[in-house]
Amino acid sequence: MSIDLSALIQLAASGNSKTVEEAWMAALEEHADDPAEVASWTPLLEKLAELDRVSEAEPLAWAALEAVRESAGAEKALEVAGPFLLALSRSDELKRQVADIYAAAYADRENLAVLLEEAGIGGGRPPRRALRTLEVCLHIAPGSYLVARHQDEPARVEAVDPTTWEVTVETPAGRRTLGPVQLADEYAPVEENDFRVLRQFAPDRLREMLAKEPARVVISILRAQGNHLNSNALAERLTPDPIPVAEWTKWWTRARAAIKRNPNLQITGRSPYEISYHAVAITIESETEARFKRTHDPVEQLDCIESYLRECKSRVREPDQEMLARFKKRIDQTARRQLRTGAADVLTTLLVSRRVLVATGVSEEEADRPVVEFLAAASEPTRYMKAVTSDALWPAACRCLKAAHPARYMDFCEALLLEAPTGACDLLAGDLLAGGFDGTRFDALVQRILRDPVQNVNALAWLWLGPVAELNVPLPPLPTLCAKLVAVAGEMKRRDELSREVKKNIQTRVREALSANQYARFKDCLTQTSAGVAETWRTRIARLDNLGRAVPEDLVKLIRAVFPDTRRTPPISPWKREDILYMTAAGRSKLAADIEELVNVKMRDNAKAIGEAAAHGDLSENSEYKFALEERDLLRARVAQLQEQWAQSAVLEPQEVPEDHVGFGTRVTLRTSESGETLQMTFLGPREADASQCIYNYKSPIGQKLMGLTPGDTVELSFGEYSGVYTLESVENSLRESSPSAQTGQ
Repeated sequence: MSIDLSALIQLAASGNSKTVEEAWMAALEEHADDPAEVASWTPLLEKLAELDRVSEAEPLAWAALEAVRESAGAEKALEVAGPFLLALSRSDELKRQVADIYAAAYADRENLAVLLEEAGIGGGRPPRRALRTLEVCLHIAPGSYLVARHQDEPARVEAVDPTTWEVTVETPAGRRTLGPVQLADEYAPVEENDFRVLRQFAPDRLREMLAKEPARVVISILRAQGNHLNSNALAERLTPDPIPVAEWTKWWTRARAAIKRNPNLQITGRSPYEISYHAVAITIESETEARFKRTHDPVEQLDCIESYLRECKSRVREPDQEMLARFKKRIDQTARRQLRTGAADVLTTLLVSRRVLVATGVSEEEADRPVVEFLAAASEPTRYMKAVTSDALWPAACRCLKAAHPARYMDFCEALLLEAPTGACDLLAGDLLAGGFDGTRFDALVQRILRDPVQNVNALAWLWLGPVAELNVPLPPLPTLCAKLVAVAGEMKRRDELSREVKKNIQTRVREALSANQYARFKDCLTQTSAGVAETWRTRIARLDNLGRAVPEDLVKLIRAVFPDTRRTPPISPWKREDILYMTAAGRSKLAADIEELVNVKMRDNAKAIGEAAAHGDLSENSEYKFALEERDLLRARVAQLQEQWAQSAVLEPQEVPEDHVGFGTRVTLRTSESGETLQMTFLGPREADASQCIYNYKSPIGQKLMGLTPGDTVELSFGEYSGVYTLESVENSLRESSPSAQTGQ
């Protein structure tokens, strides 16, 4: 088995030591002959040390070192010993064990015990310094080359004293004799073809390599500079010595061609070019594998795999089956863990695994089988479907869901359409149409989307972008959908009950929808709206700082381009606004309930009536059928009217009601000059008007006549039994009371 390092680190942090130990020992049985793999487990030991649980980490490290030593030999075990010792630098037991491994690996070296004692590997010096001393001194001999760690200056080893391990080196400044620890502190080993060594000790050899092997020289320089350099810095290193300035351009032209051919070098950009060195030759497989190892999210892994497959296709070559098999093994490990924990995104992982199977030549039907089996066994398959965020995975997901639940597939599609990613909505709508979903049911779905646009923001974006499928139902006009999208973004600034991640996703969806196809739908929308409505959008959009900076700015510019005079339009009094319908929170709830009643009760009853009437046959003479169709049209018109009110609705809070003039939410007292009779009226929205309680729609003729008046103003009324000239005596805020009322009196 392969170790799941991130999972073990989490288990270690939670204190589950037994499970960690069992997994570690099981992995050792398989990987003891692979020192690089075992060394990669070091982060777990580091985590235990960080948690001050070195006593738990020591047995794990000891067991791993002994297993690798027994399986691969002492010298290979040193590849693991160094990282482990640095992770557990306070472990005296591990220090002694590492010293024993060094003694076994280099048993043929004369006076090795002296070097081990001097380096302090068994104790007495910091492990990093001790390891460095051993690595330097055990890998040099007379004729070897070194480079100063802090001065970039080369040196040549002239002699090594076998009794004391003192080393004599030749430097540009002369000879020096250093003890092993001092030598390792000041110098690091380098190859004889290192650029710095060649320039100091073999200039003729350097000139020959520059002429015949320019890429090799570039590699040497890059390795000394952290594997990365630009062409300007390279020129500074090589001119005027050993390459004269006049010859640089000619040499660089040849060198650049050689760099492009070398699999370990990569050159990108324009002058100055960026040049990088990679110890492992660069192939699309190595690049893909490195990218895949950095990813843990299944959707990111899918993107990595798809990118690789496209590159293989463009190069007319077959994908590396062994690499794909490794990818699938890791993906399947993740899926097994998610199955144990009940994670919602397990279906996504299974679908990615399925995609890899298809890429290896497995048939679609066979690749579908594990996904179908999972969905068939799931008690709530839609829970897992909703978690699939990649549009590319939905065709396979729907096919497998249909195979797993053929009898319930239509119900699942209907439920999923409201919450699926926008790119999957057309797929689901197409399947619904193919299954006999009629216009009435689609109409009900559309109304549900509009009633709760925050919950159904993906489906709202789908309606806005324009469904590809012919739904056989009139869709809301673009201005209505635009108002909904803008309102959703505004809601995100007030919906504190939503998590930050949920808000971010919703805001991203709105931003993407409004800016899609270079704002094509928004441009179309502006041709269908008025200057007043556009100005309202401009004001609201300008405040949407949660959509980033660029999109709101672009939208405002587009509005200005179509309605250049909107900024100079005189302010419109709130009660005269045609694009906004003010109401209280209770009034808005009543509006929502009315829409719910129409869509889910009356329209469903009507659809049933249409079906029953149609069953009687001979539709041309069927009066019941015609009446039901007429009723359907009336219901649709009523729903559209109420939806338009919903789109225009704005809830006015008590603190926003004016108290110095008549406006929405005010209660006014009027007195006639002739008889002294008084009249009280309250002005609310159309959903709350109740003449028996003297509560009137602020948009009614009497409401519009009084709006804006201040105490002391006079007005002539012709209002039922109340006719004549009245003086406005007072204005009150009716919404500050729990149950606003109005009455008339003397």
